[in-house]
Amino acid sequence: MFTHGMLHRIAPALFTSRRGLPCELPGPPPGKFLSTGGPLLPWAGDSLGHASRLFDEFGPVVALVQGGGTRHISKDRDCPGTVLCWGADLNQQITKEHETYTKGYLSGSLYPGEKPTERKRPLLSFGAGLFSVNGDDHRRHRRLLTPAFSRQRLQNYCREMYRLTEEELDGWTLNESRNISDDMRHLTAKIVSQTLFGSTDPQATEKASYHLERALQLMGKPTTRLFTFDFPGFPYRAYLDAATRLEEHVQGLIQKRKDEGGEGDDMLSALVSAHDDQSNSRLSDSEILGHISVFFAAGHETTAHALTWTLFLLAQFPQVTNRVLAEIDTLASEGAFDLNDLDQLEYLGWVIKESLRLFPPAPWNGRILGRDVILGGHSIPAGTEILFSIYETQRRDPVYRKPQEFSPERWEGLKPSPYQYSPFSAGPRTCIGAQFALMEMKVVLATLLRRYRLALTQSEVNRFAELVLSPQEGMTMRVHPQDGASEASTAKVRGNIHDMVQLPKDL
Repeated sequence: MFTHGMLHRIAPALFTSRRGLPCELPGPPPGKFLSTGGPLLPWAGDSLGHASRLFDEFGPVVALVQGGGTRHISKDRDCPGTVLCWGADLNQQITKEHETYTKGYLSGSLYPGEKPTERKRPLLSFGAGLFSVNGDDHRRHRRLLTPAFSRQRLQNYCREMYRLTEEELDGWTLNESRNISDDMRHLTAKIVSQTLFGSTDPQATEKASYHLERALQLMGKPTTRLFTFDFPGFPYRAYLDAATRLEEHVQGLIQKRKDEGGEGDDMLSALVSAHDDQSNSRLSDSEILGHISVFFAAGHETTAHALTWTLFLLAQFPQVTNRVLAEIDTLASEGAFDLNDLDQLEYLGWVIKESLRLFPPAPWNGRILGRDVILGGHSIPAGTEILFSIYETQRRDPVYRKPQEFSPERWEGLKPSPYQYSPFSAGPRTCIGAQFALMEMKVVLATLLRRYRLALTQSEVNRFAELVLSPQEGMTMRVHPQDGASEASTAKVRGNIHDMVQLPKDL
């Protein structure tokens, strides 16, 4: 019986493509027996660790397999291969020339093609959003989406974030041990669902959120990608079912918002009422559905893992936690946080920035080449997929002194360029929800720390990094009242966490 971990290792070896990269582009050679599959096994097990070794050996631009023949994010079987790279200069080139370095569907190889069957038609919208548009279409969509993230709407979202966080924390019991990684995923799913759909139709919202989360989970399963058969019992059939049900429920919510004139504090209302004066256009129902699926994915998993890593760091560095608690205590309000309160939490902001530097939740920035380019002195053909390492750049760039240290204080005077520090990408495709995510992290952390002290209980912490950087075993912590005894929260741990951050020596 194959385990989930084994399938994750095997799957990349099966997503092969034509070999089309120039052989002078350095990289590990194909295996003698498994061809591209052999060199991909260590990549599938630990993409960040494997990439770091490749960069050490071959330099900042390297083929995942020499000569190509690999496909990780591209939907095109003619993809020449996969190229990994890091560095601020390359980041600037990739993110500024966004009509050359294009984005593709979030669903990657599961994209159904331009003329799918009726059964697969809902997949045209699912995982689309800003990922699927380039050039003038991308600029039009950004203009249409911007009002959904206005300061007034962020203020409304902030109140809901606080309410839902308190509601989640009310269900915790003192002295119990909890998987905080699961808790953060559950909480961020509730927050993004409420933000997207509001509460005017709770039953319809609950159904839409369920099918949205289920479709995303199934999309990420290796078995869904490996066995694309619409037969009973196959994950791919469940994936198609979830996407179909999602489309039905969201279209019902869209029609309800239209009947109401697009009024409401939720994001769906903002998308329904959005109008672009330059093109005199609105978003279609299909485009709205695409944006909703991408917002849910980006506002759910990535933020949950960012919160989990930050809570781990706070447990291991009590002096940092004490300073955060002292800052929270200075706030006049003891109830809900608003944007003005969050603006005052400067040190907590540094903690979050430093956590995102060490543990960027989306460690790879993927692009597909729209034409032949020269990247880092190497000729790379059109259609190649480029995986830029945000993780590596935020460690290797010389702007960061002692990069393995967790030091929020470094941000008091540090001002890296957007290409040296880019947890939300950079350039025209900077994540449109970056301020939303940072606000959510501040609200959740400040609310949680005001009530509870979390102590690490597990003895091993390892990373799992595919498109998202997460703790492989979850993050188990014990819940204590916030008694200020931060030193009691630390624990000795083993695992490749020590490759990612220098923990206090006495641990």
